[in-house]
Amino acid sequence: MTIFGIGGIGTELAIRCKDLGMKVTGVVPSVRGKPGFLDKQILFENRIEAINDADFIVLSCPNTPQTANMIGAAEFAAMKKTAYLINVARAELIDETELLGALDADKIAGAASDVFLEEPLSPNSPFLKAKNLTVLPHISGISGKYWMRDLVRFSQNLRRYLDGEPIIGELDFNRGY
Repeated sequence: MTIFGIGGIGTELAIRCKDLGMKVTGVVPSVRGKPGFLDKQILFENRIEAINDADFIVLSCPNTPQTANMIGAAEFAAMKKTAYLINVARAELIDETELLGALDADKIAGAASDVFLEEPLSPNSPFLKAKNLTVLPHISGISGKYWMRDLVRFSQNLRRYLDGEPIIGELDFNRGY
C-alpha cells in the first residue's frame, strides 16, 4: 500500500493496513521523522519509486500547486498492471484523461474514486462506462459518527476561540491546507 498524504486520513489508513500485515509506504511533501506505522517514507518528488511496487495507491492529500495532476501518464506507466488507484482526496490530483486511458488499455487493474472534476457526473460520462472503475458518490468522509465528531470539534474550537487559544484543524494558507 502506498499512501499519498500522511495526514489524518492517511495516518488512520496506514495504521489499519499495517495492522493487517501490509507493507505501507507513505509519500510526503517534505523531510520529516518516519512514523513507526510506515515501512518506508518517500518524498513526493520521488513518487515514481513509491508507485513502482505498490498493489494499492491511495490519494489522501490536499490539492496544492505541487499535487495538481500529480498522477498522469508517467505515473500510470510506472504502476504495476495489477495495481489499483483509490482517490478519496481531490479530483484535481489525477489527470482524468490519462486515468480513462490507463483503465481502457488495462494498464492498471482498476481504480475507485470518490471525486471527479465534473460533479455530479453526467449520465453519458465515460467514467460511468469504465468497466474497471468504481464510482463513489463523494461521501467517503461520512460515517455513523461523522456528525457527533463534527459537533465535538466545533464545541472544542468554540471554547478555544473564546479562550484565545489556537483552534484544531486551522487552515495554513501558506501550505494550502
